[in-house]
Amino acid sequence: GLDTLGLARILRMCAFSIIRKFQMPNMQHPEIFKLHAEFCKAIANEKRLMIIALLAEGEQSVGELAAAIDVPIANTSQHLNLLRSKNIVHGRKDGQTVFYSLVQPKLYDACLEIRKVLLEDLRDRGIAAGEIADDEIM
Repeated sequence: GLDTLGLARILRMCAFSIIRKFQMPNMQHPEIFKLHAEFCKAIANEKRLMIIALLAEGEQSVGELAAAIDVPIANTSQHLNLLRSKNIVHGRKDGQTVFYSLVQPKLYDACLEIRKVLLEDLRDRGIAAGEIADDEIM
């Protein structure tokens, strides 16, 4: 027989396929897919994802970020340089200190939605039933 989780997955897949039919991507402008791929490559590192999450809370210095993600300042600067080169973060110099912030805070919202989907999947498979609270993914 079909269990409740199996039925829920089937219904979800059907709903997504119906939604996709009405929201087909615009293939006349493929450059947006290139930008999307470049963004995904730039954030494809857990430390850079942590930096984005921290900057969603507000502007922070390189030193503050390095301490929060437990990475040397030099490595944190490399991560920030990559994120800056992709226009994900920007820096503001104040004396000797550089403070970073997100260029588009909505990008963090997109990352958060992905984490929510991943957590839901883990819960559906019984891997993270209650160990991870919803507010821990933010």
